[in-house]
Amino acid sequence: MKRKKKNNAIQNKQERQHRQNEFFKKLKQIMALLGDDSAFDLLNKRRRLMIYHTRIRPFKVINPTEGKRASKAALQMLNSNLTRLLQHTWVELDKHQIKMSLYDFSIYAETLFLFWRNVARQEPDVGEQFYACFPIFEEEEFDAQRLKVFNTVERRLETLAWLFSDFTTSTTRFVKEKLEDDRSPLDLSAFYNNYVVEQKEVETELLEIGGHRRTVFQVCLNTQQTFTPLTITPEKLGLKGMMQKFPLKVFMQKHVLVRMEERLGKPFVDLGYLYIVTALLQEPLPAGKPNSFLFPMTEGDIRLGYLKADIIGDKLVVRTFLFVTNNGTPEGKKLQELAGLAKLDKAYLGIDRLHTFIASDIKEHQQLRELFNQVGCGGLLQLNYSWMLKANKKQGACADRLACYLGLQQAAGSPEANNHAEASVNIEQPAASS
Repeated sequence: MKRKKKNNAIQNKQERQHRQNEFFKKLKQIMALLGDDSAFDLLNKRRRLMIYHTRIRPFKVINPTEGKRASKAALQMLNSNLTRLLQHTWVELDKHQIKMSLYDFSIYAETLFLFWRNVARQEPDVGEQFYACFPIFEEEEFDAQRLKVFNTVERRLETLAWLFSDFTTSTTRFVKEKLEDDRSPLDLSAFYNNYVVEQKEVETELLEIGGHRRTVFQVCLNTQQTFTPLTITPEKLGLKGMMQKFPLKVFMQKHVLVRMEERLGKPFVDLGYLYIVTALLQEPLPAGKPNSFLFPMTEGDIRLGYLKADIIGDKLVVRTFLFVTNNGTPEGKKLQELAGLAKLDKAYLGIDRLHTFIASDIKEHQQLRELFNQVGCGGLLQLNYSWMLKANKKQGACADRLACYLGLQQAAGSPEANNHAEASVNIEQPAASS
């Protein structure tokens, strides 16, 4: 037992030394990037250890001391995603053409800056030499960049909170850990970037919709580290009258997520909070019935579909998701007018779901491209969603079948015609859904 404890102690010491060596190696690289890495040689062992122990720690999500706590696996997933977000966000100092990740800037550059700012006072024998190695720290651009980095990290944390929120269970937010006022002089918590994860359970109501009692879930936002129920005024919906500025509480049926999974795919449901909230913040279109509206859901500038919502009492209830080609959308109506495609036709041909446009050869057929561009769905053919496809699965060949169904023909002898003549129909057909 004693030997095992001794071996563990030796191993732990070796791991600590390795982490310390890796930190100094990276710090020296940042020194070279921001100024002169010869500054590292001005630091004796004591000064290096002081920098190491007072280094700025990576941003980390932790559990609250009281209240609802996330599981160990959930915390690990949150921190892994946060680190990845920061490592893939870039900080640029244009004047010096310096570029580094947000992660490196917030840890190594910030640690170096804080030591540089105090070195002349705390280490007078090397202070002036060390200070002179980093003239970049004296510039206004660097101060502005530090503030910009902090704001960017806050936005990334807010985005992460949105990604891990769920309309049917809880809304997530991250709050900066508060430090004790009477900290010990040896307390290093000031150098930590810990954010406490907080979760607010979703409030539900039973509402009579279409003659049936339905459970609806209140939409809650995490904005500026505060839980805020989402409201929309009738004025924003284009309605006029005495009550146009009276805010409507926004609720949602679970049916929305069911339809999103059927028509867009499960990855969009996993990111549903982000897509749905972003859509609800857009200007809506009238849905063709009184007090009924369509909120566009987009990927960049490409429209994927619409959230259909109705005013019921003092609430705006999001009831379903319509894919962009579905009946009830402006694009779906144009598709029916130009090509004569009704609801069951679209389901039969598979063009009522995103997967068909991603996994088939429709984009290679000129006349089909022209048709979908004409009705306003051409953006679907520009999406690069290869991650939605199963590995080693061949592209579905349905363009010929769809063109034949619509009475379209490729120009004889065209490359598309030759390719489609050899293709076989192998795209899966979905069941019709409302």
